[in-house]
Amino acid sequence: MMALAVLIRAPSRLDLHKGVIKIEAPIARLAKLALKANVITQIDYEAILKTPLQIRASHLPIQAAHFVNYVSQTNQALEKTSGRLHTTLDGNIQQKVQTILDQRVQDLKHKKVNNGAVLVVDNKTRQILAWVNAGKFSSNQIDAVTTPRQPGSTLKPFLYALALKNSWTAASLIDDSPLAQAVGTGLHSFRNYSRHHYGPIRMRDALGNSLNIPAIRAIKSLGVANFLQTLHRLGFTSLTAHYDYYGEGLALGNGAVTLLELVQAYTSLANQGNFSALKVLANARSSKTRHIFSPEITSIIADILSDSDARRLEFGVSALLRLPVQTAVKTGTSNDYRDAWAVGFNSNYTVGVWLGNLDQQPMLQVSGSSGSALVLRAVFNELNRYNKTRALYLSPKLVQMQICRKTGELATGNCPSRMEWFIPGTEPATVIENKPIKKIYLTQPSPGLQIAMDPRIPDENEAFALRLSNTDLQAKKIEWLMDGKVIATSSAKQRQLLWNLELGTHTAQAKIWSDSDAPFTTASVRFYVK
Repeated sequence: MMALAVLIRAPSRLDLHKGVIKIEAPIARLAKLALKANVITQIDYEAILKTPLQIRASHLPIQAAHFVNYVSQTNQALEKTSGRLHTTLDGNIQQKVQTILDQRVQDLKHKKVNNGAVLVVDNKTRQILAWVNAGKFSSNQIDAVTTPRQPGSTLKPFLYALALKNSWTAASLIDDSPLAQAVGTGLHSFRNYSRHHYGPIRMRDALGNSLNIPAIRAIKSLGVANFLQTLHRLGFTSLTAHYDYYGEGLALGNGAVTLLELVQAYTSLANQGNFSALKVLANARSSKTRHIFSPEITSIIADILSDSDARRLEFGVSALLRLPVQTAVKTGTSNDYRDAWAVGFNSNYTVGVWLGNLDQQPMLQVSGSSGSALVLRAVFNELNRYNKTRALYLSPKLVQMQICRKTGELATGNCPSRMEWFIPGTEPATVIENKPIKKIYLTQPSPGLQIAMDPRIPDENEAFALRLSNTDLQAKKIEWLMDGKVIATSSAKQRQLLWNLELGTHTAQAKIWSDSDAPFTTASVRFYVK
């Protein structure tokens, strides 16, 4: 602060680029006045006089102006702080990551990439170790780490974590077929990045290959409001609009978020589903922890994101995304190649990378997997160089079973198969006395779902589909219950019922009648209509 106070009168004399700067005398005079006014102590005064101040710009160890600005803006208590202030930034890591990012931005200039940013976090302490900007505008007030941008597919892991929370499994089949919906007077067609469709596909492959259409079908089932609420709990404060504003496109990243928010949320996945704000001050107290997902859910998501086999349909055998140490990696690309993202975590660190242009100009076909992934890989290689690494956490409560790749059902020996992890109670059929026993549950509504009635549509014409899980039912009939009362009866083949919406809080169930005297009743699901 003393140095800053004496720079104001003639800043041109103290140009950092002109060599050595000596400003001891002005600082000494200011220190004497501060002592006289009781702003500093005698000990502080003597320390200032004994410390020569020589600054040479070329010898500054790291560039961290944006990080310092963020610390000062978000920590009002700094104004009352005396003495040294210890931040979490690691100078060695900051410098090496800066070099990596500067080189990558330079290499991609012919692809119209002018800016980039990287954030590195220690998973255990949640401390920010590197906060790096590079490229055009990087030296002024525009900080790409805190500038909201469209995240592309990087939000999908949180969508599928929410699906697992609602009794889906990594083997659940999602329809990847052409999908379109009305928008105004027109029709919007959703498509995958490769424009290919794969038909019914397991959730593991839908997430691993970052397919768009299964993500849209997932958010349709889970509810946009439910997903947005989950993102808010994960710290995405930039998503301030009503869920109707984003619509189902939220699953594809149509709402702008910051790199800081994204890395913070991924750090929660790395910490078994527990959210806590990232730290910038070494001695700062940890913020209150919020439990978002179970360790079993985050274990499955991490396993999928580190599974090269799950990416094979869209990414082939890309070596960039297959790191030497087990690392969960997700890439994302926004519309018109304006943003390219790569986020990942291993047992020690979470790293986020953004490439693009701060003036909003599109790049020349630079995607997260082709542009940002190389930076992510290089940063992790540097981080792992001097640190002991281990495999990602895998909950011991998970159940592993052999399933058919095509159907997601228990493997019978007559189909291509693979091992899959399941949360206890969601695993596929086991065989007891040659009779299939399967967990049957309501896939729609999902717990906590909020349904908004449309005032433009007559109430009697508004309906919502109650759906049972996709399983072979050996049953005579199905009774559908709403708020404990039977509202309809259907055949075993009809696993869906349209229910006329009614305002209020409701609970849905289904009873499956088979040859036995007692029916099987699904778990009660509470949801809301407003």
